[in-house]
Amino acid sequence: MASASSTVRRAPTSPGRFREDSQAVAEFNQCFAWNDTEHYHSGTDDVTPLQAHPGLQPEVVNQRQLKMLSQRRRRRVKNQNPSPEPTAKDDHLAKNAHSL
Repeated sequence: MASASSTVRRAPTSPGRFREDSQAVAEFNQCFAWNDTEHYHSGTDDVTPLQAHPGLQPEVVNQRQLKMLSQRRRRRVKNQNPSPEPTAKDDHLAKNAHSL
């Protein structure tokens, strides 16, 4: 029960205290759904229990590592081949991006 209570306290929507038992039950149900489907757990390589329990953890971690390596390669190429000096069009785009 202590781990369940800890899970509820860490949830982003936790009210802290409950006035009615039904309020606590509703909060626990919502919190467990969040914990199982959205919250990444460091003890399972930062995957959700929904991913870890059916055995998807190795594939999720592998895909994450492949994406990270791909991004590192793109950054390395970009840093080795810097873009030319900005043009007037680039300046216009940058100024208008702040107004979005």
